[in-house]
Amino acid sequence: MDKQARDITRRNIYMFCLALHNVGISSKTLMRAIDNLNEQVVPAYGEYRRDGVADAALAQAVAAIGLPVEQMESEL
Repeated sequence: MDKQARDITRRNIYMFCLALHNVGISSKTLMRAIDNLNEQVVPAYGEYRRDGVADAALAQAVAAIGLPVEQMESEL
């Protein structure tokens, strides 16, 4: 991932963390989620990315927990 993509990702994570905090999610729970992101989600995404199906797998996993999903316009 290049520097610009990392910065975009970081901004999105920060905005999402603030939104979650604003609706009552504690900092402790947010840290658990960030740890899970770094320890499980990002490595799994990397594995799928090598196979060229990362965005589809991510969208499918999000949809499976009942959240709305918009398909990506292009794979990273």
